[in-house]
Amino acid sequence: MNYGGWYDKCAIPVVKEALMRAYEEKMFFGGRGWNMHKKNGIIYVNIPEKNAFPDFSGSEQAVELETSRLLGYHDYWGITLI
Repeated sequence: MNYGGWYDKCAIPVVKEALMRAYEEKMFFGGRGWNMHKKNGIIYVNIPEKNAFPDFSGSEQAVELETSRLLGYHDYWGITLI
């Protein structure tokens, strides 16, 4: 997997929770977090473009709900190397 982008420090715990939720529930959403996760006035959204384990890509972002201020994003992509 490759990814690039940035996150504001206040968004990182919400992003981590979204990732852990997907891993704990054994769901694959482009290799990143759950489709949507809200906490503490922040919403995390993951939009896979390709969602197959051998070839995946998409984007994710965190937004402050009250102001709609972008708190960060990642574009991601990857393939299976076997």
